[in-house]
Amino acid sequence: MSDTEEKRAKPKLSPLEAIQAKLDAQAEAEQEAREAQEAIDLSALFDLKQEHGVTGAVVAVKLPGWTEGVPTMAIARRPTKMEFKRFQDLTAKKDAGTPEAIKAAEQVVALCLLYPPPETFEKMIEVCPGIKVALGSAAVGLATAKAREDAKQ
Repeated sequence: MSDTEEKRAKPKLSPLEAIQAKLDAQAEAEQEAREAQEAIDLSALFDLKQEHGVTGAVVAVKLPGWTEGVPTMAIARRPTKMEFKRFQDLTAKKDAGTPEAIKAAEQVVALCLLYPPPETFEKMIEVCPGIKVALGSAAVGLATAKAREDAKQ
């Protein structure tokens, strides 16, 4: 088929239809890229659960939305007894939203981050500044659950 025949075979799109077609193609490409990143992230979660134990040893916090080139989740391990004690010492008699509690949660992440690598995690923080505190709090939650479980025995 020649170029002229090909042009005749394709229906001419209105300007609105042309823009919508571009938006649809863009959305499809973004969806494919997001799914590829989610597959990488879920694979990392699977591997870390295998390495650290499936139940209660690691926690994943998903990033709201999606940004190309940034993981969709961050993963941390449960703090050790000493790391948890340090967190408790820093937050004793403090409310969850105080600067001390926020700083303590961020310190937990610095110690317990498993995925992604720290330089990539910094990119995540640029996209979602609260991810550091959310992940630290989730990791502390694992330690709290473990402490309750140990106390029952």
